[in-house]
This record gives sequence, C-alpha cells and structure tokens, in this order.
Amino acid sequence: MSTSPSTSPARKNSYEQDDDLSFLEKFRYINGRRFHNEESTVNYYVPNDSEESNRLNLQHYLLRHIWKGNFSSPISEKLSERNASVLDIGCCAGTWVLDMAQKYPQSSFIGIDISRMYPSSEKTPLNVIFLQHNILEGLPWPPNTFDFVYKRFLSLSFTLKDLTKMINEITRVTKIGGYIEVMNYGNSMKNSGKATKKLMDALKEFHESKSIFVLNIKKSVKMLEDNGSITNIQYEEKFTPIGKWCGQTGEIMLSNFMSAFNTYKLFLAPFMNITIEQFDILLNEMEKEFNDHQSYVHTYRVYGKKSFEICDI
Repeated sequence: MSTSPSTSPARKNSYEQDDDLSFLEKFRYINGRRFHNEESTVNYYVPNDSEESNRLNLQHYLLRHIWKGNFSSPISEKLSERNASVLDIGCCAGTWVLDMAQKYPQSSFIGIDISRMYPSSEKTPLNVIFLQHNILEGLPWPPNTFDFVYKRFLSLSFTLKDLTKMINEITRVTKIGGYIEVMNYGNSMKNSGKATKKLMDALKEFHESKSIFVLNIKKSVKMLEDNGSITNIQYEEKFTPIGKWCGQTGEIMLSNFMSAFNTYKLFLAPFMNITIEQFDILLNEMEKEFNDHQSYVHTYRVYGKKSFEICDI
C-alpha cells in the first residue's frame, strides 16, 4: 500500500497476547463490561468488548440503509478507479472500512483507533490495514496521502483545541482535490418526552463538564470553514423514527439507542447523582416515550473538498 506510514504497522492479531499477560493491563472491567484502560489524552468512556462491537456492526448497516450509502462526498467515481486511498478516523470495530473495501476492491483503506476493536489481519482483505493509534499524537503519513478521510461519531471525545488539531492533521494528509467527511448524531431528538430530554441533556452536560466540545451541524461546518483550506462545504441530515411504532427500522434504532444508554449509565448515573436503579427507570420511561411521542433520531454529515494547502492562503 502506498499509504503505509514510515514504519508500516505489523499485520498481527488485534488482541495479540504477550507471554507475560501484560496485555491485560490495557483493559479494565466494570459490571462485566470491558473498557479501554491505557493512558491517553482522549476521552473514551464506552466499552470496547464484543458486545459493543456487535452493537456498532448493527448500527453501521442500519445507518447505511437510512442514508442509502456509506458516505455523501462526491468521491464514488474516484474510489472506483485504481489506487484511491481512504482513511477512517476512529474506526472502532472496523465495519465501515471492511464494507467499503468490499465495494471498492481496487482502492486501499486504513482504519485507525485508539482502542483495538477491529478484526485481526487474518480476517481482513488485502486492501485493508488497521492501526492502533491516537490521532492527537499526529498522523503517521506525509502530506497529501489520502483521497478521502472519513470521521464518524467522535462528537463526544475532544476539546475544542484537540478538535482543531485533529481537523488540521486530517487536512494535512488529505490530497488536494480530496474530500473530508464528518458524520455524527445530533444532540437532541424530534418529538422527545421529559425522560428523554433529561437523559440527552445529562449526556451533553457530562461531556461539557469534561471540557469536551460537543459538536452539532453548525459547529462542524464552522470547524471545516475555519481550517482555511477546505471549500465546497456541504451538509446533509436525516431524521429517523425510533421505536416500535414505525416498523423494523425504528425497532433496530431503538435497540441500538437503548444498548448505548445502558453503557452510558455507568458514568451518567453518578453524574446525575442518581442510583443505577433510578437510571433504569428513566431508561424505561424513555423507551415508552419514543412510542408515545413518535420520536425521531437526528444524524448528519458534513463534507468538503481540500482545495489548497493552508500555507498557500
């Protein structure tokens, strides 16, 4: 692959175990769930176990169905050509990378994440590489390496300073004429009830208490604009029904949403100064509200084209 860093990542089992079992120190276990346990500057509060991986896999295919595709940038023709290069920032379980690699076998794909949830090299096609890496340490590729850089669901992980640094790094490694795309959930829901609003507000306030810059469409667009080298910035948004009231799509979205909040309660309940039992009552009320109020989940994509280097401005 032409997109390999100066020191190519070894293609080894993503959960390779050292003889001294020191790998166990990379994880911590809370209420039977496995979490990331390595020192880093990134806020990483969700589990990184097989249960979370399964949720993320299901979420990927649900969102591909909702959006009728894996991206919105006008890059499909380039991906269909030989030797297009793609980077996924925060690839998690690697499902987006693997799905894209199968559809565009003539292009190469790299997924990076601070926590190893992605498959081992033995289970990936030849046009895919996964790399454990913290983006805040910089990206290990030279300028103008990738035709397309994709970043999904990292809206609750970084301070404003770190987000700015990350966008600058992403732009640096994107080729002139290449595209950058960001996808996130919105911070609020359409037709939400009291319990839903209370939980959604608590999630936002918890992250803000950690100095995390919580993104929305407006802020995401502005971040790309402020970079100075990204033009043709566009955004798209979808409102997807959630709950049993609206068929299979709503039921799958409900399952995904409830599973996510069941992991959030480990840090949200103490933050809200309530017990786990009280949090579970709120969760049950939220699930009922989705059906009673016929609620909708908000997702959006923001993308733009790198037209010149920042130093050329």
